[in-house]
Amino acid sequence: MQNGGVPPLLSPPPGATGLDEAEASRRLARDGPNHLPRGKPRSPVTLVIDVLREPMVFLLVGAVVLYVLFGEPRDAILLAASVGVIVTLDVVQEYRAERTLEALRDLSQPTARVLRAGAVRRLPSDQLVRGDWVLVAEGERVPADSRVRSGAGLLVDESLLTGESVPVRKLPDTDATPWARPGGEDQPFLFASTLVVRGQGFAEVEATGAATEVSRIAIALSTLETGTPLLRRQTAGLVRAMAILAVIGTAVVAIAVGLRTGGWIEGLLAGTALAIGLLPEEIPVVLTLYSVLGARRMARHRALARKFGTIPTLGAVTVLLTDKTGTLTENRMRVVALCDTPGHVVDLDGTDGGLDPSVRPLAAFAHLASEPESHDPMEQAIAQVGSREATASVGPSPVRLRHEPFTPESLSVTNVWAASPDGREVLARKGAPEAVLGRDVADAEQRARWEAQVRELSTRGLRVLAVTASERSQERPRLVGLVGLADPLRAGVPAAVRECQEAGIRVVMMTGDHPETARAIALAAGLPPQGRVVTGAELGAMSDDELTRALETTSVFARITPDEKLRVVSAFCREGEIVAMTGDGVNDAPALRAADVGIAMGSRGTDVAREAASLVLLDDAFPTIVEAIGMGRRIHGNMRKAIGYLISVHVALAGMALLPVLLGLPILLFPIEIVFLELIVDPASSLAFEGEPEETGLMRHAPRPPGEPLVSAKPLAASLTVGLSATAATLAVYFVSLSLGYGAEEARALSFATLVVSNLTLLHLNRSYDRPFYRAILSPNPIAAGVTVLGSVLLLLAIYVPSAASVFAFSAPGVRELLIAVAAGIGSVVWFDPLKRTLAEPVRFVSAASGARAEHRRGHATGPRL
Repeated sequence: MQNGGVPPLLSPPPGATGLDEAEASRRLARDGPNHLPRGKPRSPVTLVIDVLREPMVFLLVGAVVLYVLFGEPRDAILLAASVGVIVTLDVVQEYRAERTLEALRDLSQPTARVLRAGAVRRLPSDQLVRGDWVLVAEGERVPADSRVRSGAGLLVDESLLTGESVPVRKLPDTDATPWARPGGEDQPFLFASTLVVRGQGFAEVEATGAATEVSRIAIALSTLETGTPLLRRQTAGLVRAMAILAVIGTAVVAIAVGLRTGGWIEGLLAGTALAIGLLPEEIPVVLTLYSVLGARRMARHRALARKFGTIPTLGAVTVLLTDKTGTLTENRMRVVALCDTPGHVVDLDGTDGGLDPSVRPLAAFAHLASEPESHDPMEQAIAQVGSREATASVGPSPVRLRHEPFTPESLSVTNVWAASPDGREVLARKGAPEAVLGRDVADAEQRARWEAQVRELSTRGLRVLAVTASERSQERPRLVGLVGLADPLRAGVPAAVRECQEAGIRVVMMTGDHPETARAIALAAGLPPQGRVVTGAELGAMSDDELTRALETTSVFARITPDEKLRVVSAFCREGEIVAMTGDGVNDAPALRAADVGIAMGSRGTDVAREAASLVLLDDAFPTIVEAIGMGRRIHGNMRKAIGYLISVHVALAGMALLPVLLGLPILLFPIEIVFLELIVDPASSLAFEGEPEETGLMRHAPRPPGEPLVSAKPLAASLTVGLSATAATLAVYFVSLSLGYGAEEARALSFATLVVSNLTLLHLNRSYDRPFYRAILSPNPIAAGVTVLGSVLLLLAIYVPSAASVFAFSAPGVRELLIAVAAGIGSVVWFDPLKRTLAEPVRFVSAASGARAEHRRGHATGPRL
């Protein structure tokens, strides 16, 4: 199509001259340059110092010092390396947070056309001042918050600030209209960093720099105080609990040894040795390694974790706040319905399967009523379905003879084309149904039928345009039909929402779009139909207490601004919820930062949103969030299995080191034997549990309570009990062997075999909480199998190879005696198998009754329903 050339730039309105240079310089000196506020960035040294101030890091560094003082360099190095990894990850996370503001600055327009002293010229955008007149045109970003003074068909994409998927019209204005926030049709206000998709106009700058709407987001990001990540809080709690237990143990041992022998110094040393034995130095390694390996595993499923601890936190999410545009929907307009006669609607599924013949003329004339090369998403969507039909109607090279742009009076666009090659004139018009029907449909009864059809399509959340046409431009146009456009729901969203609900996760939509559009999308996505739709205006009128009560019954927040999104996220967090927030626009960044898990879109999202988020979806697919939550639950569960195993093992090791001191017995574990056991403990805890599959029905369980520690009281008691049971069995084998006349070295060999076998049995026992021991040991896990085989072979070599036995101070027992020791080791922990599901890992199923009660409560809410 040929449109007769590019439209010339708009001339200034009569009498408009703009500011002179002297006045502009004075205002620039007073108000400052037109750029986002810039704070002083923290240096890398400052970032490291801030991270080192955390209590958990202090405790870990203290443990490193203890290991060094008591001659345990290997454990000191291991723990110090873990601390280094944690500090490095935290510093990187803080640096990325500061990068968010830099990404926001990249959205500014570098230069602007400014009317100064009667002439339009280009200036750097940071030199704009209040009162300047700027010329904005299609394809450019708005350089400052402004009021439109003159223009032709201005259409602006404000989705960065509002989340609205459809560009909005802008109309010229005097100073009569009070300044308003972004959003809404036919307003005169332009906002910095938004994109002009059609038309051009002159606008007077009303706010620059820190006073602009986009700067409000920057300021919110720079001043936002975020809470400590869930995994960090849980880890700190576990470390404190273990430290308290170690201090109590130290005191008990020191007093007991001092009273028994009078050697208080020896008692203190023995107590400190017990504390070191009780502190599982592998726990930081497990937490770090599982997070890193989990991030790699999740990346293969198209989700990129950007912050340490994100994945385990995902598993605890109780509320998922989701943006509409680009998250639940595709963030692109598409023609979804064509209606050629009232009652006959052809729904389009987006595939290129060809149009129904009855609606091909409608598609052709809708495209002919559009710009040939448009930035308008709606006209681009119409071109996808109508360009081929238009070519068939008017030929491959029609010439546009006349163009009537959209105006507030006409509410429509008209093009007249000369078809090729016959030269006949074709008129095509599209626009708001009320305007086009009133102009081109004379019959009142026919117009009423079409108006009813418009209402029916609008209730589906569609943007409806009416199209009229005539084969001769002098003839009265006839109504060709209605075009319904929408930002369609992503495939798989309803199933993903349903899976969230089955997992006890509440899904709430927050959008800057119209309430009716939001309601239609919410219903299509499967959100509870009884839920309220609360608008930003209603939210702004609520007190914090009223908002807290409204959260229980609200499924959709519509026409909501960035600071209102942040307020909703903060309100859920105050109620103790673990909040995941999804979004892709600049307007989502503060809420993404404030949420426990901020989830940004990777391909369509802005750099600002990605920098503020802790998880990025590489495929922008909402179902990937649900998959990530399931993976987070699995990884957290495997962490708890590994930590439970470590606690049991360290209790057994501490018991074997402590009891000989308390009872006056010879030493049962020499350093070489402890090193041997560490060869089993480290790879088993670090890698064997990480690869375990998810437990049965994991996504049908309710989320774990937000305040629940990493290892709660019941699992901790179970781990301590199993560890003490292994200690008791090991000591029993030792004493029984001595009582039956076996030598001390043979008794030590049998007791050591009991301890090693109990460790290996416990490894397989802890691999699964819903499978019995015999099934867990037969299920594939190469690392667990390797540790078991290697540990067994090394045990046999240590006992039966004379050179190795002399190093361990063992004497080889008979095969029958060894089998008895093996049976004792297995029996010392396998008794726990029937109890492990209820004691080691409490399971909270999502109750259908409780879900119904929750929905019943929401059903009593007042206000609009979905």
